[in-house]
Amino acid sequence: MENQDINEESINNQEDNNVQNEATSQDNVTATPSAEELLAEEKDRYIRLYAEFENYKKEPLKKKWNFSNMPTRI
Repeated sequence: MENQDINEESINNQEDNNVQNEATSQDNVTATPSAEELLAEEKDRYIRLYAEFENYKKEPLKKKWNFSNMPTRI
């Protein structure tokens, strides 16, 4: 009876180890991004940088407009 319990416990431990090894190997596979993912990231960075630069170029115009519309005191 004890041998049977030990064998069952051993089998359960082996199954648990197999499941953990499979999960680890799947994590390793998905950890490296594909070429499409890298391209999408770089494209996103470029678009955001371009938008930020466009806003930077418009900033002096906004300041000039706000300054010229300020009320004057006499």
